[in-house]
Amino acid sequence: MTAVHVLAGRSLTCTFDGLYVAWYVNYSALTGIINVIPQPLLLKSGAMAGLLEPSAQQDGSSLFKSSRGCQVPWTHAEVVHQAKLMYELLPAQVHELVASDAFKGGPIIMLDSVLESPRRKHLKQNRFWLQAVVTVFRSSVPSGYFLTDALLELNGMFKDNLLKPVNGGDKLTLALQEAAKLKKLVGHLRYLFRGTVCSKCPEVAALKALLLRNPRRDSLKTNIACLILFWGFGGA
Repeated sequence: MTAVHVLAGRSLTCTFDGLYVAWYVNYSALTGIINVIPQPLLLKSGAMAGLLEPSAQQDGSSLFKSSRGCQVPWTHAEVVHQAKLMYELLPAQVHELVASDAFKGGPIIMLDSVLESPRRKHLKQNRFWLQAVVTVFRSSVPSGYFLTDALLELNGMFKDNLLKPVNGGDKLTLALQEAAKLKKLVGHLRYLFRGTVCSKCPEVAALKALLLRNPRRDSLKTNIACLILFWGFGGA
């Protein structure tokens, strides 16, 4: 963490894990109270650790439009990178099934609903999907919209055969639903990882081995402790 400098009516700044965090500090000489107002986080570098560095998108990806429908902090190259990992890690049996007439479409993530609480069996059943995601996002949970973009890109790699809505749905809606379930599974995996890095299930243990602790969470705790210490000494 960088040195902290505080002046009345100025900004207190700290940096951690490539993030710039600012607090506007208002010191009242009358009451002796310091009001610390958090300001928005500003990214100094790539928005997602482990992904490709954001580029000027000179490869034509400036035309990329995310499923989010507005400007996003990830590039088309990052989406393609994630989709390729998914494509490569899915078993040959999955590739053969998707290419066959036997595949009728529908959900591709084995979780009944985003409202369902995941269990270890769901992590095991979806281990290939999870492996692809946590290989990139080792210390964080990705945006559901990023995963949606990756699934839509992956659908193209499968020649538009992967996302087949049923009951009159559309591909975007199906991708959003499956991405939400996948994000929830990643979050559950990280929840278990924070408890222990071990697991009785070999598949879950292998997934946990890919994870790293979130430096932002740890650094934020350090920054908060710094502020508490600062207040404890009367802001001197």
